[in-house]
Amino acid sequence: MPMEIELVIRDHPGVLDVCVLGVPHPDDGKRAIACVMRTPGSRVTEQEIKDLVAGLYYDLQPLYWQTEC
Repeated sequence: MPMEIELVIRDHPGVLDVCVLGVPHPDDGKRAIACVMRTPGSRVTEQEIKDLVAGLYYDLQPLYWQTEC
């Protein structure tokens, strides 16, 4: 599923590039972490990206965010 999430995030006009990784988590097995590189001058927020993904993947565990990876 990380690749599908990347495709959705990458389509956002404020995102230059993104990498989504599935990482182990003790509570629920696996979680997604998004490393997002904003386009120059972009003010896209963590919450905007979370809302975008949550709207498409109802069963997705919380998306964790890291900028400028």
